[in-house]
Parts: sequence; C-alpha cells; structure tokens
Amino acid sequence: MTWNDWINSEESLRVIESCSQYVEKRILRSGFQLLFRELVGFLDDLSSSIWVYVREHADRWEETRPFECIIENGERALIAWICQCFIRNLLDKARSLEFSPARYIYSRIRSVLSSSSEVQTRRLGRTIYYSCDGTIPLEPENICIFREMEFSGWDFLPDISEKNISSAESIVKIARFFWDQVRKHTSRPLWVSLNDLTAYVRSFVHVASFGRVELEDSEWMAIPDTAWEDRIDDIEKAFMSASLVELAEKCFATLNDEERLVLLYIHDHGFNLEQTAKALGYAGASSISYIRNRAYRKIREFCIAQPGLSPPDLDSELFEDFMKLLLDLCKKHSPTP
Repeated sequence: MTWNDWINSEESLRVIESCSQYVEKRILRSGFQLLFRELVGFLDDLSSSIWVYVREHADRWEETRPFECIIENGERALIAWICQCFIRNLLDKARSLEFSPARYIYSRIRSVLSSSSEVQTRRLGRTIYYSCDGTIPLEPENICIFREMEFSGWDFLPDISEKNISSAESIVKIARFFWDQVRKHTSRPLWVSLNDLTAYVRSFVHVASFGRVELEDSEWMAIPDTAWEDRIDDIEKAFMSASLVELAEKCFATLNDEERLVLLYIHDHGFNLEQTAKALGYAGASSISYIRNRAYRKIREFCIAQPGLSPPDLDSELFEDFMKLLLDLCKKHSPTP
C-alpha cells in the first residue's frame, strides 16, 4: 500500500482523528493555541487540515519514506510520523512572512549562515553565534554582547533593501559587513549572535513591508524571537516529566515477564547476553537476544508517539529518567527466576 492508497481509504479517517487529538494536546500544552488557530482554523478543523496535509505530501513521502516502511513499525509509528511532520509544518508557517516578518528574517538568516562556507555558526546554550574567523574558540570572553539593541547609527550596505534581503548572497554579504564593523568596534575578531545580526538588519530594512502581522496574541508577541520555540520545548518537557511515572507504568504493562526479567538483568544488573542466559536458565545467548529485541521493539513502539521520548525530538535526559522508572517497575514486579 502507498501513501496515496492509504489516505484515500476509510481506514485513514480513524488514524487522522487520532492524529488530530494528539496534535491538539500539543497545541494546548504549548500555550500558543491562539496562534495555531490562525494557522489551521479552529481545532474542530484539525482533522481536515491534517488529511489535506497528508494528501498533499503523499507523493513525496512515498519517495523518501514509503508507507510500508512506516506502517511495519505499527500504527503508533504512523501517527507519530504524521503528527511530527504536521507540527513542524505549523512551526515553519509561524516563521513565514505573513505571520511574523521578524521571525522570518531570523529564521532565514540562521538557515543561510548555517550552510554557508564563508562563515561559521555555533550554538552556546540557547543562542546561536557566528564568526568570519573560525579559528576563534567560542568561549564567553570571545563573544560580543550588545546591551543596547540599536544599530541605526551604524553603517549599512546601500544596495541591500527589502527587495533582496531574503537572498542568500545578500544575507552572507550583510553578515560579513556587520562582523567587520563589530571587529572595528572591539579591535579584535569575535563571535556575534544571530539575534544581534537580526536586530542590525531590522534597524535598516522595514520588515513590515514583507507582509501583514495580524496576530494580537499577547502570549506570542511578548516572547523574544528566538525563545518562543524553546518555550514550547520547556513546557512540553515539564509536562512529560510530570507524566513519566504514568507512562512508564503503561509501557511496563506491554511487556511480559520474560521481557521484564531480561531488561532487568541486562540494564540493571549489567549482565551480558551469555550471563543473562545462564542466570535465567536459557540454552544460549541467541534466545536472550531475541527476547531483548522484542522488548526493545515494544518500548520503541510505545515511545514513538510520546514527545521527547523518541526521535526526532528525543530528549536523552528525559528518556534516561523514563528507562530508570521502567527498570524500577521491572525490579519491583518481576518474578524471581
């Protein structure tokens, strides 16, 4: 079956409805429901929006991620794939010219510079910096921080305007020009944040001319350009942390006794396959390997629909806490061999 076959079948309607419920929960937890309503309409329309989105991407997905490769990992994998793609699409729309020109400029600058060979970009904490001299280590003493985000008194390139600001050539040219000015002000080459570069550009280019900013969501507008997505992640991580015990219990319930014991001996006791087989009375390591992989598959299928517990948004600390709780349950409830 292909993506086109599936999306045009009656079976897809039930799965799309599950996707709608999952996406709605993430939207509500993000704190930006007013914004997302502007993007997809009222939440009642989510199912239709998701169906249309999948239909529009069916051909491309079949080439890059065939339907059979997704569904072979279970329905949870199918739901997770659709939801993750759809939510990422919403976030991309939120950075568009129509919804937020300022965020669009930052996003465009980040995209161009991260793939440019003429400048180097690095992340330190939650801030992304760039430099035209990659030999400088990215350390606090080598970062130029502007306390006043006002650059109207600085020089600017006369051939750059709202008409060509989006081109990669213009962005790299501006980045180098701004970096050179910073070097003159500080008398040494440094790392400069993309926030400051964006503020510099906005001091000379009228971003409002890019499109309309109709949103009046105070929750959204009060958040700095580079922090809004981090806030979604923080809220979601806090929510997931508070739910880990319940999630671990649900995942534990999917495992049988031998799977729980094998996980316990391998991950808690530190036994290898041969030692586990001997301790549990199995003929050889191959039997333990089979049971372990079966347990891994169940855990993977459970986690794939949970934010932070599976790629592409895997949070290693969150997953480590989840596995610790799961192993504690295995230790508490598994029968003694």
